[in-house]
Amino acid sequence: MNENHVFEGDFVQKCMIDAFDAAILKTLMTDTRMSTVQIGETVHLSHSSVARRLNRLAEIGVFDASGQQPNWRLLGYDVQAELLISRCTQIDRETAWTSICNHSNILSLRIITGAYDFLATAIARNLEEYGQIIDSLIALETVDNVESFMVLRQSDGDRMSELIDEANA
Repeated sequence: MNENHVFEGDFVQKCMIDAFDAAILKTLMTDTRMSTVQIGETVHLSHSSVARRLNRLAEIGVFDASGQQPNWRLLGYDVQAELLISRCTQIDRETAWTSICNHSNILSLRIITGAYDFLATAIARNLEEYGQIIDSLIALETVDNVESFMVLRQSDGDRMSELIDEANA
């Protein structure tokens, strides 16, 4: 995804998140299970430097309670929404995928079954910016329709470790 301005703003400057920290966060956005060695190879740092930076980022609260996802609110993004997107019927899926992925506020994009083609996760600093995101997606010639919803409450994911334990038993 294109994160041109995802890691900018007052909080980033106050916490002195530099280009390497931003690169680490962007890398984790693509795969939260990457090892420090893999992250280091991607961002051109040693695995020990990556580990030190991850520890510092965790200490200042840049990650959510799971320790795997950036704490978007702390980074200045108060709105996170899921978007159901349908492409124009005359546009092939790959072309639509590329145009949506290039949007700077789209964190993830998934191909889904059903009445829509894609499920995207978007972040915005406020509701005004959120409205602009929706408008800009609808304005894409590849997009036919966008419906959105916001998660009001979410479990903390503790059940995942139980399921893993059960599977390994």
